[in-house]
Amino acid sequence: VDTLDLRAPGARAQGQMRGDVAGIMTGDLDVEITSLAQLGPLLLQEGLAGSLKGAISFSARDNKQIVSANINADDLQAGGARLNKVTVTAELVDPQGQFELDARIAAGSVNVGDNAIQDLRAAVTGNLQALPFSITGEFFNEPLAVTGEVSTATGATTVELRTATARVRAIPIELAEPVTITLAETATHVEKATLRVGEGTVSIVGKAADQLAFDVAVNGLPVSLIENIAATGLGQSGTLSASATISGKTSEPIVSYELAIAGFSVEAMRQAQISAIGINSNGTLRSNVLTTTTRASGNGLELDVSGTVDLDKGPGLDLNLSGTAPFGIAALPLSDANLSMVVTGSTSDPVINGRLTTSDADFLEQNSSLTIRQINAELDFDGAEVRITRLDGKMGSSGTVSVSGTVGIDPANGLPANLTLKVKDGTYSNGEL
Repeated sequence: VDTLDLRAPGARAQGQMRGDVAGIMTGDLDVEITSLAQLGPLLLQEGLAGSLKGAISFSARDNKQIVSANINADDLQAGGARLNKVTVTAELVDPQGQFELDARIAAGSVNVGDNAIQDLRAAVTGNLQALPFSITGEFFNEPLAVTGEVSTATGATTVELRTATARVRAIPIELAEPVTITLAETATHVEKATLRVGEGTVSIVGKAADQLAFDVAVNGLPVSLIENIAATGLGQSGTLSASATISGKTSEPIVSYELAIAGFSVEAMRQAQISAIGINSNGTLRSNVLTTTTRASGNGLELDVSGTVDLDKGPGLDLNLSGTAPFGIAALPLSDANLSMVVTGSTSDPVINGRLTTSDADFLEQNSSLTIRQINAELDFDGAEVRITRLDGKMGSSGTVSVSGTVGIDPANGLPANLTLKVKDGTYSNGEL
């Protein structure tokens, strides 16, 4: 065929082709896809977008068919990923026989959601029995490297990840040992895959079919890594261990978990020389609603939290809090408080109802030497404000101090306060006053 012109929605190929009696083709095709979105339905693929240009050459070597391709694209979208500045060079030897492939792929960036891999380079060399590959790039401005092999020798497609290293927000991540993923007709099986994350490990094993069946284990993961991912400014410290099972349909996964955090503290606690506490939690995530039971204990703290968090509503909160908490946990120089509260609303706009009480507490502010003894307090939360039903104590040898009124608890309104402070026969001395 001296003049070949193939057209399809959003695509066109032009060139010339010749074939010999052995079925080996020779010739060249110039390929231009002006709209992958238009071509997608013909390929039975959704979510494709972008355009590309390239050249495909057909030739012979040692009586074997050779197909070479050079493809370029400025911007491509597929499967939730977006790629720009893409180049592909590939040579396929004997596609109907040995199927020897040598391909190189480069992309200026690959974006999936809010995550991006810069300067991606991938290489694939081999045949369908053993197709080794390597991937390099930059992730969060740190080197990323993956090596492995794809094979169909067993009849199913297997992907063996041999090595994988990255640094995500300054957290070192490394594949602890090679892992094989089997892509069968009815299910995808994952052998135990273990990642070293910082000083801890995260492992997953199981399969995805009509129903998910995965087990996840976390061991010795430093809680401080949370600050790398989502900075809170709290200076969190401690060690997390957890286990979880993932079941249900892919579209509606169910996650059941148990976790324990040992030696948990924040910077304010450490500055006040307050010992670390322990946190234990278990629950289930179903239909994007987390049902949880959590207990924090240690150093005088005995706090239980139970209820639900609806991740689709803000997240929406419906939590019950009860127990005893030393004010020292909040770096306040007071004794213990008893609380019973219900938190509803959302994380951005919580509604707090309940009561906080303390009795015979002592307050000592070391910088000013201010001391108030035998403090009794009853604070009622009604969702919009805190009403100080009772707050009194002794100041000096025979004096008293009391506070009454309300304080708004909505930061958006500036925390308005309407307070009355009464001091009777109070004495105060710090050596200078």
